[in-house]
Amino acid sequence: MSGLVERSLRGEDQPDACDQLHSSTAAPRTESIVEDARRRGPIDPESVRRPAIRLSDAIARHIQACGVSFGAIAHRARVSPTRLQLLADGDSSLFGTAALEAVARTLDLPAGRLREYRVAVVLDALSNSSERLEEVFLVALSPIERALIGDAKFSNERFGPSVWRLLAEHELTQQELAEGIGVDQSNLSRIMNGHERLSVDLLETIAQALDAAPEVFVEYRLALIDEWLQQHPERLDQLFDELNLEPLVAEHDPRRLRRLPGPLDPGPGELHESLADIVGVDAS
Repeated sequence: MSGLVERSLRGEDQPDACDQLHSSTAAPRTESIVEDARRRGPIDPESVRRPAIRLSDAIARHIQACGVSFGAIAHRARVSPTRLQLLADGDSSLFGTAALEAVARTLDLPAGRLREYRVAVVLDALSNSSERLEEVFLVALSPIERALIGDAKFSNERFGPSVWRLLAEHELTQQELAEGIGVDQSNLSRIMNGHERLSVDLLETIAQALDAAPEVFVEYRLALIDEWLQQHPERLDQLFDELNLEPLVAEHDPRRLRRLPGPLDPGPGELHESLADIVGVDAS
């Protein structure tokens, strides 16, 4: 039996995170990120470099240690139980990193310790760097797959614009595409507008209907990278540290949120005189 559970059974003090969940029936947290950072102090970079743990395991440990329910954790993190379950299942594609950060704070963990958070942050960074995305995508492929792709040029358009462009090239309508892949036009519209999850199977089906390789879609390449990262946690940790360790530390360290004035920066008096000179008034 773990020390946390033994202390709980003996009625001794539980960790702060447990107290917070028990004391107010999981009342929503209202602190801003900056206030939360000031309360905790700067994040320890070494804690981010520790092996990542799955969110489902972190939740299970917290429930066992604190004696709270899954629903209480969801309420405290200000996410629905359904959304929390999706996050625990590794599906953060529609939620981004904010929900994972909220859950991590509720579990009293650095967000960077969660594997799902590392995946989400790496994918987000890659989606904003087409060159890095292509590089990692090619690494994730097998030698045979890389040979088949050859020197293909990838589109950097998002899914919706890419589909509209392919529809125009083939002189098709959205309704005709929807009928061709067996979905309602309204559902296809939601998918194209980013309101529904894009699975690998769906991306391949749409690509086939439009006579295109699925790799043309940025989302397909990201989905394959997602699968590869899940299978290669050591590469995930390497990319996470490389792409996001410094921004993560800065985000949780309030002393790094604002640059200190340098010796050559103008002081308040000089700024006042300069503005007065511009508008033509007496600075005194």
